[in-house]
Amino acid sequence: MRRSLTAEFKLQDLGQGTVNISATEPAPVDIWVRGADAGLSHISSCTSVDIDWLGDAVTVYVKQGAQNAQFRAGSVAIHEPRPHLYEALPLGSVDAKTRRFWRRIFTVVRLPGGPRLLGFLAARSRNLG
Repeated sequence: MRRSLTAEFKLQDLGQGTVNISATEPAPVDIWVRGADAGLSHISSCTSVDIDWLGDAVTVYVKQGAQNAQFRAGSVAIHEPRPHLYEALPLGSVDAKTRRFWRRIFTVVRLPGGPRLLGFLAARSRNLG
């Protein structure tokens, strides 16, 4: 699997083989690299990042102008926030009848013997159906 990203990236070596590659324009993206080679320490920015997932290892290619560099890593995770994600999902909504039903159920549960009554009613409705 391969993923290519183009933006003005900043590379930050966090030590112990962990690197953060981030960009804010055109869209915010964070690439977290774990188990990276030591050959990445001289790079501070790039314009292109290509990631190849190959079995147990990952190869990351970075490009800055005419310079290309590649390094191997143990794992790479890409975080891309989606601000309007939930607006596109067909999430259910609760109408007034449903709210009233659940309010009554929770009221009955709080009464002494209420859970037993609800269990009886549920068992009865299973036997009817």
